[in-house]
Amino acid sequence: MTAGGDFIPVDDFDADQPSYPVVFGVRLTPTVNGILLALVGAAAATWLLLNVVKPAWEANQAIRQEIQTKRQQLVDQAEIQKQIQQARQDLAEAEKLRADVLTLFADEESLETLLIDLNARVQGAEVASPAIEVGEVQTGGAAVLERFSRVAPADTGTPGAAAAGGGDVVNNGSFGSAVNGRLRQQVYDVQINGTFGQTQSIIRNIERLRPLLVVRDLKMQPANNGLLLVNERGQIQPLGDPRLQTSFRLIALLPPEETATGAPAAGATPAAGATPAAPAAGATPAAPAPSPAPAAP
Repeated sequence: MTAGGDFIPVDDFDADQPSYPVVFGVRLTPTVNGILLALVGAAAATWLLLNVVKPAWEANQAIRQEIQTKRQQLVDQAEIQKQIQQARQDLAEAEKLRADVLTLFADEESLETLLIDLNARVQGAEVASPAIEVGEVQTGGAAVLERFSRVAPADTGTPGAAAAGGGDVVNNGSFGSAVNGRLRQQVYDVQINGTFGQTQSIIRNIERLRPLLVVRDLKMQPANNGLLLVNERGQIQPLGDPRLQTSFRLIALLPPEETATGAPAAGATPAAGATPAAPAAGATPAAPAPSPAPAAP
């Protein structure tokens, strides 16, 4: 039922609705305001991410990388220390091996008694048969050292040997190119007279001498024609053991001068008051030796 004359205009319903501001033609309703606030929040979050969070994250990563680098350096230092200790141990072993190897080489002291030692080996050779002499022919008997003389450095065939002083510096590759300039040598001419068994025994005993010795240019020839015996049956038999005359060069190897004495090799000079070697008993006179050697007993 309606009241007569009472009419409510339709436009009056809009009077209770709130009015929203309009910006750039857009009414700022709650929905629009929410969207704008969300956009502002996202922009602020992006700004904070780019200007605050990202630099802090990069700084954190740099610190982590630096920590990892320091840790790796500590590990590397420990490995380096381990390698240094191993290198020191290897050096000590190499020095010990070097000292052991140097003891194998000859030295001035051992060379001073080389003549005596060699003559003792010759005289100590076993006499398998008694000496038999007919005229100038001899068979059997004891071995004899006939010659022992030092070869002058200029006569050894080593380049620059004349200036080597206490021994020729090996430069001719005779012992291999690896030792050129690293070894010295003293060369002796040796001649012995004895039976084949005695000669063989003497050569073997030379290897047992303390100095490192090398035998080269070995030559063997009959010392004489030997003696022959014709028995009752007309058979020819040798009388006694035939003697051989054996000559060779005996090379004594020495370490470099600076290794042996601590002085440079170029300035080495023979010891003062040195006397030439004398031949052993029964030996023929030899040329004077330029380095000291004791007389034969």
